[in-house]
Amino acid sequence: MLASLSLRELIAGVVVLGLLIAGYLALSLTEHDPTGFVTFVVTLAGLAGITGHQVKQTRELRSQSDQLDNQDQRLAKIDHQTNGVLTQRIEAGVRKVLQDAGAIPNDP
Repeated sequence: MLASLSLRELIAGVVVLGLLIAGYLALSLTEHDPTGFVTFVVTLAGLAGITGHQVKQTRELRSQSDQLDNQDQRLAKIDHQTNGVLTQRIEAGVRKVLQDAGAIPNDP
């Protein structure tokens, strides 16, 4: 799990954890109830994590989409080069056979 985090995400997680612990200790030592604070910080951290995950997934999907578009363009070029040449050869062969048979006049 930690290996998939970027350095920025790891630092942000450590900072949030530090603030959570510091706030909890500060409220506990001043004899205030830290429950609301902990709930608030954990909720915000969860929302930030979900948002970060969504952004990361969107970037990955865009990257994959771009790669597929490039692949489609390359395949179309290969198809055109292969099938285009074959079509030209077949048409030339048929034209030659028809010209040899006298079905169509020879091209000058």
